[in-house]
Amino acid sequence: IVTLPTLAPAPSTLKVDYMNECVTGFDSNVKYQYRLGTGSWQSVSLKNGSFSISSLISTSSDKVLSTRTAPATGSQMSDAWTVTLPAKPKTPTDCKFIYNDVDNIGKAVFVGTSSDWEYQISGDKTWTPCISNQMIFELPEDNKTFYVRVKATDTAFASNKKTLTLYAPGTAPSASLSTSKETISVNNKMEYKIDDGEYIS
Repeated sequence: IVTLPTLAPAPSTLKVDYMNECVTGFDSNVKYQYRLGTGSWQSVSLKNGSFSISSLISTSSDKVLSTRTAPATGSQMSDAWTVTLPAKPKTPTDCKFIYNDVDNIGKAVFVGTSSDWEYQISGDKTWTPCISNQMIFELPEDNKTFYVRVKATDTAFASNKKTLTLYAPGTAPSASLSTSKETISVNNKMEYKIDDGEYIS
């Protein structure tokens, strides 16, 4: 007769932190294991008491994560705590900067935005919520890397980020006036306007 040991209860304090892409609620004095789907069990590596799951999240399909206490001398592993990790939402695509908007001269208009998004400019430490349709930005002194993504919620992860460039103002073009020929020398990258009229290429 063989007596099969009873599994200890599954960890009950674990929780997914969707904003930081990690699992929290571990006991630092206990060793844990995890697996995706029916894959092999692997050791959980904790950092500041949490388990990073960024590398386990898919952009195309949901994944099932199981976590249990690891077997130790004189004790059996626990039953598994199981959670479904939803796939990341699609990265924003239909957005861009417009620099020649007649109503916002000298500024950049970021169009195609959504209130479900957030943005970050290189050098920032935090993400800032977007507003719908469009946002107005002052032009930086130097080109800045601009990131935008679908923000995380209490039940969903943030998307991967889209990277754009927020350009600094260009230098003023040079042109030469010939009074004898009554012409102005320009190139095909310039545009001009007369008085308060619109710019013409």
